[in-house]
Amino acid sequence: MIRKSNLLALSLSLLLPASLCAAGPVSIYYEATPLGGNEWQYVYDVANNSLPGPIEEFTIWFALGQYAQLALETPDPPAGAWDELVAQPDPILHADGFYDALTLATGIPVGGHESGFTVRFEWLGTGEPGAQPFEIIDPVTFDTIWGGSTLPEPSAAGLLLCALTLARRHRRQRLCFEPPRPLRG
Repeated sequence: MIRKSNLLALSLSLLLPASLCAAGPVSIYYEATPLGGNEWQYVYDVANNSLPGPIEEFTIWFALGQYAQLALETPDPPAGAWDELVAQPDPILHADGFYDALTLATGIPVGGHESGFTVRFEWLGTGEPGAQPFEIIDPVTFDTIWGGSTLPEPSAAGLLLCALTLARRHRRQRLCFEPPRPLRG
């Protein structure tokens, strides 16, 4: 029998952002779309799950030998609120390429996200392009605050699985911490 509290927990879980299922304080989700031939584009959604303070700058790396011809394609918004830059992978310097975005406003606050950051590129690898390393940068000191790997945009099935996991976790915590009920006798 489904209790009202379990149904409520499940319903609320479905409304929670997918970033709650992510492991770290920052999640960068990507959607890779083929444009024809070897041309692709990534569209990124950057989520500040629990980083203390806003995300003011981030860098996403494009591995040497895997990517070429990086080009900015970000629509406005969010382009108008961010200073974006791409650097091509360079075989002479043996350097990966990168996409960097620096806020011109207040950044992405804790619990917030910004989507639409777009980079078009030529894919030199096999199969489909996938996850990339990223860094959250302090724009004053240029120190790396957090680093991780981009995640594919969650599918509807993935969101449902996340919601069910959260509902199950909620139920277990309730069972573990619920005070004992008096015995009837």
